[in-house]
Amino acid sequence: MKTRFTLFLIIMLAAIGMAQAQPVSYLWSNGATTPEIVVNPSQTTTYYVTISQNGQQYYDSLVVQVDSAAGLFAQDTVRGCGPLLSLFAPEGQWQSLAWSSGESSNSIQVGASGWYYLDATDTSGCTIRDSVFVSLFQVDLGEDKVICAGQSVTLIASTLGGSSAGSL
Repeated sequence: MKTRFTLFLIIMLAAIGMAQAQPVSYLWSNGATTPEIVVNPSQTTTYYVTISQNGQQYYDSLVVQVDSAAGLFAQDTVRGCGPLLSLFAPEGQWQSLAWSSGESSNSIQVGASGWYYLDATDTSGCTIRDSVFVSLFQVDLGEDKVICAGQSVTLIASTLGGSSAGSL
């Protein structure tokens, strides 16, 4: 009797193994037919998969949410009058901030014209990078003038870089 039971068990295991060995097919909502797909959506997207095996179909879906924060700076160029200009990170739930100057505070002071960027990582772990061009200038009327009564003098406003105020 022991032999019959063992033989029955072997046959049952073989049948189960054969059933599991039948091919599995996959069909994703984007048309892919592989067990896994790599997606890079530009907006929040729902993906569906249908798995077929042994005449049965199984379904599932998931949502890939894209954290689509707008740019960090309201404009691409900021003009400032004076030797320093403050740049501020926008209000938000930031896990970390990293300025091109190496600082990690909510604001920085810049003292030179040029490009500055900010990497801001939100609480979802998404990092957003935005840059802004800072154009700093200082108005310079030159040395004080001394004239005699009745004389005139031309005053020219210019930036420290030598350009006239009209070309700012």
